[in-house]
Amino acid sequence: MANHNTASSSDRKEKKRGVRLLGLLPYLLAAALLLTGITFSSYVTTVTGGESARVARFEVKAESIQGNSFMLTPGEAISTQTYNLRVESDSEVAVEYDIVLKNVPVGISVKLGSKTLQADANGEIRFEKVGTFAANDTNSKDHALTFSASVAVEVASMDIQVSVDFRQID
Repeated sequence: MANHNTASSSDRKEKKRGVRLLGLLPYLLAAALLLTGITFSSYVTTVTGGESARVARFEVKAESIQGNSFMLTPGEAISTQTYNLRVESDSEVAVEYDIVLKNVPVGISVKLGSKTLQADANGEIRFEKVGTFAANDTNSKDHALTFSASVAVEVASMDIQVSVDFRQID
């Protein structure tokens, strides 16, 4: 029987040792992960340098050639007036443009080249893709907008806005 008790107490000691090792296992695992993390972090490198970029100049303008106002007198069958517009570019990139008119009253039509348009519900007329300028093209282009009013138009004064929308195409 004495042997049996001795075996039983040694079994208990081994179980306690196993429990202690299991209790230490999370700490050993955490230490291993920390050491591995420190080892991997030493392989990180930093690179410094510099780059520069130059932005191409985008310079365009549009202006009236003869002034900013004219009169339409809808008392005759049809009254017309022409508004001359000059568009210029000094851009280092190719550009394309639209001519846009806002606040155009109902009954007024506008002709540009062979195209005649009337205002939409918002009073806007847009002549799309009217012209282009190649990169570094410093020429100007003149456009004649012909406004026509029928007898039915009764407008005391109109404040029609003419603008040019440019966009880069290359």
